[in-house]
Amino acid sequence: MWCLRRPRKLIFIALLGALVWTLYGYLLSKNRDGSNVKQQAGEEDTVLSQYDEMLPVDALSKNADELKLQNDRNAIEEKLKLEAAVEREEKANQMKHDRMKHDLEDFKVMDHLPDTPNNNIIAYQDSKPDRQKPADTMDIRRRQHRRRTGVSLIKDNPPSGEERPGKLNDGLLKYGHNESVSQSLSLRRVLPDVRDTLCRKIRYQENLPDVSVIIVFYNEAWTTLLRTIHSIVDRSPPQLIREIILIDDFSDHENLQLPLRDYLALLPKVVLKRTTGRVGVIAGRQIGASMAVGSVLVFLDAHCECTIGWLEPLLDRIRQDETHVVTPVMDIIDDQTFEYRSFDTKSINIGGFDWNLQFIWIGVPERIQKLRTSEIDFVRSPTMPGGMFAISRNYFNKLGGYDTGMDMWGGENLEMSFKIWMCGGSLETVPCSHVGHLFRRGVSYKLGEGDSRKNFYRLAEVWLDEFKELYYQKINKVVEISEDIVNRKNLRKQLNCESFGWYLKNVYPELFIPSEAIASGEIRNKQEAYADGVRFPGCLDGSTGSGATGIRVWPCHNQGGNQLWMLSKSGEIRRDEGCMDYSGDKVVVLPCHGQQGNQAWEYLVNGLIKHSNSKLCMGLSSDGGSLAMSKCLGKNDQIWYWKRLQTEGLSDSENKQPVQELALDNY
Repeated sequence: MWCLRRPRKLIFIALLGALVWTLYGYLLSKNRDGSNVKQQAGEEDTVLSQYDEMLPVDALSKNADELKLQNDRNAIEEKLKLEAAVEREEKANQMKHDRMKHDLEDFKVMDHLPDTPNNNIIAYQDSKPDRQKPADTMDIRRRQHRRRTGVSLIKDNPPSGEERPGKLNDGLLKYGHNESVSQSLSLRRVLPDVRDTLCRKIRYQENLPDVSVIIVFYNEAWTTLLRTIHSIVDRSPPQLIREIILIDDFSDHENLQLPLRDYLALLPKVVLKRTTGRVGVIAGRQIGASMAVGSVLVFLDAHCECTIGWLEPLLDRIRQDETHVVTPVMDIIDDQTFEYRSFDTKSINIGGFDWNLQFIWIGVPERIQKLRTSEIDFVRSPTMPGGMFAISRNYFNKLGGYDTGMDMWGGENLEMSFKIWMCGGSLETVPCSHVGHLFRRGVSYKLGEGDSRKNFYRLAEVWLDEFKELYYQKINKVVEISEDIVNRKNLRKQLNCESFGWYLKNVYPELFIPSEAIASGEIRNKQEAYADGVRFPGCLDGSTGSGATGIRVWPCHNQGGNQLWMLSKSGEIRRDEGCMDYSGDKVVVLPCHGQQGNQAWEYLVNGLIKHSNSKLCMGLSSDGGSLAMSKCLGKNDQIWYWKRLQTEGLSDSENKQPVQELALDNY
């Protein structure tokens, strides 16, 4: 039976036998020739003497022995070569067999599909998420992976399906970051320990809950995706990671197909699930949550890097109360240089939003600072960006998870934030936990056809109550929701959630409410402005975008936009989250900080706009073409028309000049 199992060895034995038989026949014929020479010695003396001189009997025997020895050596060498070749072939076949067996065991098509809106999911899942692979097995798997895919796990080269961008713009257009730099970095690069010294001294309890990390990606760069995964595996206590669930939202990049599957097979506890159609971040995360078995769900973007000690502080806060929903400090990974930029405990920002329902970063208000016992104490945050947070799986399900009636992405972070606060939970930033985030240029997730603000309509209708009108006024649109939101409204009722007015009063009182503005509209100067030889009615005009933007005098257009300004009860001249700021040079727009100071103004009954700190008033420059700050004299170029909405909080000037009374409500 062994012959049938080893045909190569049988052939070798047959060849060796034929070689030995041939050698035996050759030696036998030589011996016969020697005997004939002896028998003819007496009859042919001359010939015999010649033969004796040329080929003595002793010499003949010696040559025969040497020839036999050489042939034996050649036969042994040939045998060793054949045995080595057979052994190599057998090892290769065995490794191929092991690889096929591993693929069948570690990956399988799931029979059960979660209940999702599209229900079009197919997946490859690790059947043993808790299985740890021995180090020697990992080495073998790495070599096998390199042979199959051409990807070296030591040099971290991307697979052949991913081209190295030849120019910087190639990576920016494809991935939104400098992919050339990313490819030059190790997938397991070393990051500094950016925690505060006090954080490093904390010893957490051993009974922390385990987690399921959920990552949704679509055509993500090979390097950033795997660097995210490696940072989780390398910098998390193994006993706390139950599984890492990857949801591939129908990526079509070649390197994210079989090469990614083979690579992930080398990593413990990783589950890969693929969709058969685009479902978006919202539905993708809900799919991951439905698969998860960990006590805590940790949602991360696919372009993050976790730092040392990132996980334990989050879990410790949830261990104390499952209604605590926590976020790490979101550090910055530069999209060009991939430099890691961390925030210390004194420069932490928290989340807010504006009436466009867009997330914004805000400073920590003084009222929240007073609630903290130390610099490393948690910070309450009105909203979160949504790219990274941890929540008890039980509490997540109790809140109804994500609103899967929303499309793709957008607004889900505010929906989750409002729901947490209004339905009995709290949203907090934990200073001892740091995770870097790559802020990419451009958006990979494109919304589907139809109104791109559908998600925000649902958000406003379900959670904003009467304040939804402020959003609709902001976008200048009245909306009738055709989508079924009854289930989400019923969920809010069942959870006995608070009103949005309660949220604004107790969670985010710093938010400016346009309906409470003292004055609103364009700010028009009484005197005509002058520029390029033309006189025109001049209005204050300025953008409230990022960075310091100067205020200019521009022809009034009655279209709102950059000429729409509101006066808050605290004396801010603002639009959205931008406030007019004067520090002694020019009037500019900076992010509102709520501390008054350079952003405190008074709109007086005589039409003057006075800066509270400097006691100077706004007016036209001497040439009439720009804005200037000067002593309050009450001249026409310092008088402004601005529609008053209410008189509460208006200040009266000590310098009451005998100026003409203005009908400010009738201009």
